[in-house]
Amino acid sequence: MRERKPFKLGLDASAYNPIGMKSYTEAQIRTEYARLRREAQQRLTRLGKSEFRDTAAYTLNVGKFKRLDEIHDRRTLERLTQEAAKFVTARGSSASGQRGIRRDTINTLHASGYGFVNTKNFKKFTEFMESMRAAGLDKMFYSLKDSRDADEDLDPSDIEELFDDFVQTGELDVDLWESMIG
Repeated sequence: MRERKPFKLGLDASAYNPIGMKSYTEAQIRTEYARLRREAQQRLTRLGKSEFRDTAAYTLNVGKFKRLDEIHDRRTLERLTQEAAKFVTARGSSASGQRGIRRDTINTLHASGYGFVNTKNFKKFTEFMESMRAAGLDKMFYSLKDSRDADEDLDPSDIEELFDDFVQTGELDVDLWESMIG
């Protein structure tokens, strides 16, 4: 599926910052916010029904954009208009955009030798990488990678072995990692 065309903003690009909003009337901002909110809600509904409901794009934005009758001051209206504009213009705000990001990331991983990552295990791989980050192993990985000669790079098969163990056990095996880099 093709990614959708970028969403067109209704005001000048400079309007979507705190200073730029000052040159517009509250009625103009309300009109633009209503349009942006409608688009954001549609995208969030689609994301919520898709495989991407656990992404930050969905979880951080669902319920964020209030109805106009719930906004009682201009400052909140301006802030929400800016946030809605940022959301609807982000590539990851749609399911097709999320698929494109995933595809590009997988292609980059394949180009780096991590051919075992695919669309079926991508979510689990991101959980694995997050576990490595949380355990502080990502810093160890990058410093080790930087300290080695280009021809003595870390073998992606080691990462694949660690990932397979993670998939099997649901936990990151720090001892296995340390034995690999030792």
